[in-house]
Amino acid sequence: MKPSTASRTDTPAGNTAPCLARSVFAYIAAVVAASAIFVVWFYVRNAFIDASYHINVSAKFQLGFALVFLVVNGFLPALILMALPWAMLVAWLNFLKCTGWPHFSLSAAVLLALLACATTSLAPEPLFIETQTFTQAYVTAIARQGPCFFVAGAAFGWVFWMAVRRREKPPRGGPTRQECPTSI
Repeated sequence: MKPSTASRTDTPAGNTAPCLARSVFAYIAAVVAASAIFVVWFYVRNAFIDASYHINVSAKFQLGFALVFLVVNGFLPALILMALPWAMLVAWLNFLKCTGWPHFSLSAAVLLALLACATTSLAPEPLFIETQTFTQAYVTAIARQGPCFFVAGAAFGWVFWMAVRRREKPPRGGPTRQECPTSI
């Protein structure tokens, strides 16, 4: 009987639990990174708007407002709703053998921008904004927040790829670590 050359980091055939755990961790890490980018973008944008109108608002208030806006605006619901389409997209990218970080970043950027603009359009609107149709609200969301959603989506894809798909250098003379074939 030949001794096994598998190391402890290899994923045995048929055991997808380590891959699933790594994918869930990667998705949560990517959600945190995308949310942080959204909050920082919103904070900096509001700081410049407040400075241009000579409004003095504390940094705590602006940060709190950005965190509330993260949930109420529809960005965080978009990240939650993105789980199933993201899993299907990752499976499709694996099928096409597109496993590099540019593929993940661009795919996540487009998917998140589309979903976030849709959830933003469905989010409750303040009373001082006139009633809009879904299409009008979607176009407005693309114009106002599209770049932020796109950058946050690109970061989402990159963080996900870094946490799951990045190949590690094998130890000298040892076997290479197997990659998870699918995600989530």
